Amino acid sequence: MNLFKRLHFRLSPASIALIYAAVGAAWIVVSGALLSFSVADAALQKHLELAKGLAYVVITSGLLYLLLWRWQRRRLAEQKQLQEEATRSLSHFFEQPFVGMTLTSPSTGGWLKFNDRMCAMLGYLPAEFAEKTWRDLIHPDDIAAAESRVERLVRGEVDSLSGEARYLRKDGSALFAQVNLNCVRSSTGAVEFFVVTVLDISHLKQVEEKTAIQSGMLEEMAEIAQVGGWSLDLRNMALYWTKEVYRIHELDPESQPILHDTLMFYTPEAQPIIQYAMQQAIEEGIPFDLELPFITAKGRRIWVRAQAKPLVENGKAVLLRGAFQDITARKEKEDELRLIRLQQDTMLRNAVVGIAIVRSRKVVSCNRRMEEIFGYDEGEMNNQSTRHIFQSQEDYEKFGKAAYASLAKNNSYWEETNLLRKDGSLIRGVFSGNAIDPANPHEGSVWCYLDVSEAHASRQKAQRLLMAAEQSPVSIVITDPAAKIEYANQAFLDITGYTREEIIGQNPRILKSGETPAETYQEMWKALMSGKNWQGVLRNRRKNGELYWENASISPVYDETGKITRYLAVKEDDTERKNFIEQLERYRLHLEETVQERTAQLSEALEAALLADHAKDEFLANVSHELRTPLNVVIGLSDLARRISDDPKLNDYLDKITGAGKNLAGIINDLLDLSKIVAGHLEFENVTFNPRQVLEHCRAAIALHAESKGLELILDADESVPDVLIGDPMRVEQIMLNLLNNAVKFTASGHIKARMSMVARESDRVCLGIEVEDTGIGISPADAEKLFKPFSQADNSITRRFGGTGLGLAICKRLAEMMDGSIATRPRPGGGSIFNVRLWLQTGNVEAVMADKPDQQTEAEALHFRDVRILAVDDQPGNLEIVEALLRAVGITPTMAKDGQEAIGLLKAEGRSAFDLVLMDIQMPVMDGLTATQQIRQWAQFTDLPIIALTAHTMEHEKRRSLDAGFNDHIGKPFDNDKFYNILAKWIPRIKQQPLVASGNLSGSGFPAIAGIDTRAGLSRLAGNVERYRHWLLTFTTEAPQMLSQISEHLIRGDSDGARKLAHALRGRAGMLGANSAQLAATTLEDALYKGMPAAEPLARTQEVIHGICQAINDTIEAEAK
Repeated sequence: MNLFKRLHFRLSPASIALIYAAVGAAWIVVSGALLSFSVADAALQKHLELAKGLAYVVITSGLLYLLLWRWQRRRLAEQKQLQEEATRSLSHFFEQPFVGMTLTSPSTGGWLKFNDRMCAMLGYLPAEFAEKTWRDLIHPDDIAAAESRVERLVRGEVDSLSGEARYLRKDGSALFAQVNLNCVRSSTGAVEFFVVTVLDISHLKQVEEKTAIQSGMLEEMAEIAQVGGWSLDLRNMALYWTKEVYRIHELDPESQPILHDTLMFYTPEAQPIIQYAMQQAIEEGIPFDLELPFITAKGRRIWVRAQAKPLVENGKAVLLRGAFQDITARKEKEDELRLIRLQQDTMLRNAVVGIAIVRSRKVVSCNRRMEEIFGYDEGEMNNQSTRHIFQSQEDYEKFGKAAYASLAKNNSYWEETNLLRKDGSLIRGVFSGNAIDPANPHEGSVWCYLDVSEAHASRQKAQRLLMAAEQSPVSIVITDPAAKIEYANQAFLDITGYTREEIIGQNPRILKSGETPAETYQEMWKALMSGKNWQGVLRNRRKNGELYWENASISPVYDETGKITRYLAVKEDDTERKNFIEQLERYRLHLEETVQERTAQLSEALEAALLADHAKDEFLANVSHELRTPLNVVIGLSDLARRISDDPKLNDYLDKITGAGKNLAGIINDLLDLSKIVAGHLEFENVTFNPRQVLEHCRAAIALHAESKGLELILDADESVPDVLIGDPMRVEQIMLNLLNNAVKFTASGHIKARMSMVARESDRVCLGIEVEDTGIGISPADAEKLFKPFSQADNSITRRFGGTGLGLAICKRLAEMMDGSIATRPRPGGGSIFNVRLWLQTGNVEAVMADKPDQQTEAEALHFRDVRILAVDDQPGNLEIVEALLRAVGITPTMAKDGQEAIGLLKAEGRSAFDLVLMDIQMPVMDGLTATQQIRQWAQFTDLPIIALTAHTMEHEKRRSLDAGFNDHIGKPFDNDKFYNILAKWIPRIKQQPLVASGNLSGSGFPAIAGIDTRAGLSRLAGNVERYRHWLLTFTTEAPQMLSQISEHLIRGDSDGARKLAHALRGRAGMLGANSAQLAATTLEDALYKGMPAAEPLARTQEVIHGICQAINDTIEAEAK
């Protein structure tokens, strides 16, 4: 039995059935044979056979049932074991971190079990996930398909299914997943639960979408590219084209191409190229890629790209394959791009912003505007580091760190900052940059720079204006066109009592008190709507209900199109003033009568004062005229007499007469200047000048006087003094000469020092400092104030000892104050005085000085005139004599008239062409110069005739009267010869002027010409005294070599300061005599000694120049004596 059991459990149902059939068949055969053998009765035998069959069936059925029952039990045990093993496997599988898994009930759709990965994928906590069913998590659009799959599983059509489905995360986003469904069935075949695995394939879906898009793009690009293909079988020369090749040729695709014919489609100039390429490909196996012009079958001219690659077998090309493409559009595009590139280059050259390409913080290239902004020449910035445009290394590194960090993130970088120009000045601008490759921003970036200096200044100005508005004591309100308040300053808030939050957006009508007339508002809006300003008084109410008065000024604000964009109101609390006015009103009536009486009295007094002032002006004009007229004769005739006299004693008398006359003229000028200053009529020029030239003029004017007294004269200018200033050089020189003359006058021995310096600088003007020091008699502090009062001196005994009117320093003080300056004095330690002058003058430039320079000869007497006639009109014979002599001296033919009536008669008789110019006195009997000139100007033929006023009237209003009457210019008496000739040269045509050619060896001044010396300038400094000039020249030949020897001795001893003083003295003496080259050499030597530089070379040069000049002086004087 045990063996049977062991066999039973080892046999399958099929084996059991076979055994059962074999045993049954054997039973039937054996039992039939035994029955036939043992029973003879046929009937009994039939009954036994039936009983045998029934017994067999019963026995075998029982055995079969037993076998099947045992087999079923074994199957159930195996299934249970398999389920336990499956459960253990699933439990292990549930722990996988990359796959979501659930055991799902088929009836409820809920979870029997789920893993953490499933919760994490969908964003739920385990407790939240447990409350869901699979229908809650499937995307609504996928539920129908999911239910269909579940039904198939439940019906038993399949045991597992897989596919894609969309889940909904907790945040509402979709999750694409690969889902596998497997059934676990019971013994009856019913589904006990589903094993569901969920794999997140969202990223794969994204890749698929991108791949699909890219594939579609490639397909479209291939279609758009329109590239044809061709092949040529070299064994039978069979040519094959794709449809695109036929389309490009514009041939019927059914036609058969022939190589020779196809090559003929190329233009004549291209055919040799393609034929040679084909030959090389066929014979040598060389591929080609050509772009050639082409003519289609329909005659269209296009460009094609033909490519070929040979297939070589056994060293020989057997097949050509190639591509054929219509590139006409590309060629046209290249032409367009070439044009665009040219346009872009032009735009870059003309761009208003600077543009640069930078690599490794060096400028690779930039446009011209970038160079202009930073002040560089064209191409100068290329290959330069950008460090030079930053103010410091720290700024450079800070900018680079911030900028390149931004560029590396593929962001633009923007910064407004101050940068350095080439000249060191600062410029405000905006930098904007982008990296060419954000991965390597240092390898290339493009930067734009916009100069916003003016905009920055405007912003700062606006900020200052805003601060000023906020701090203003008056109310300032800005509204929009609808009168809604946009801005109100603190004063408005303080006055009205409102806060800024309460007032912004409100209409100013909230301040209305009801006491301002409606007409006032109507007039206000009428003015504002017509674009006009409105001013008026408003009675308003504060927030606390208190009434107040305010003066309002409201103006429209326009934009660039002329449209009103805002209204600006400036208001002042006028309540106190109104109250005060009310109080004053009570006094008004009482005072009105008194005021009227006083007004009448003052009017009478004013009229009397005006009459007195006018009488004073007339008196000064007449006195000036009456004094200058005889002075002109005295000085002029003395000068003429000195020129023709050879008597030394007489010349000495004449020099004294001339000196006394000029001294008297100076006193008259001082009186007139003081009168003009007091009356407020003194006018200043505003021209460019070199302050160092003023210094040299003063040196020339004072050098002889100082030299005659044995005084050392030291005049210099500090390097800080600008070369060009704008102001009145005559007044600056007047102040300095007055101080120098006083210094020489009051100094018996020692030195006179004058120095110019720049004391201060403000924007476009400087404070010029002039310091004059002397070793004279000195001034006590108590007497210093008296010096600057008119007609005053420190001590009356000074007037008796030294002379003078006491006007000079008073005039200097007034002139300095009129130039925003000052003048003061203090004692000099050790004796003497120091005067300090401060003058504020505008700065100029060298070009302006050159432009303002008169186009005339600096030495008037160097002029000579040809074929010139001048009509001279004056009632004084002495004046006529002087004028005649001066005119004839320069080749002019004079005609004389004693009054205006005689002059008119001569002009009428001889006509316009007879005279080149008229010199007309103003004050004459019979007919004065003003009347005569007015009548002359009435005749058309004389409107262009130059008429120059010869007058002793020097008051400014007298000059204006003469110009208004028709005069062209003005020459004052007594005459200054240089000014006299310069004015003539100004009005006589240049064609009639020529330089004076001296006869023989004369210099043009009557003195022999000397090489290296401007004798005319030297003589002018000695008032034309030839004998004195000759004396000083001979003295120079003796003293100059001695001074040079002394300089050498000082240098040997190491006394450079003593050598410098001697060089300075030598420079002054050479300059006084007109020895300009010697003066320049001595100046160079003095500068070298002052700066501590080597002096050997400048000393040798000075010795060489002095030796040559001394030799020339001796030779000239010896030749003159012979």
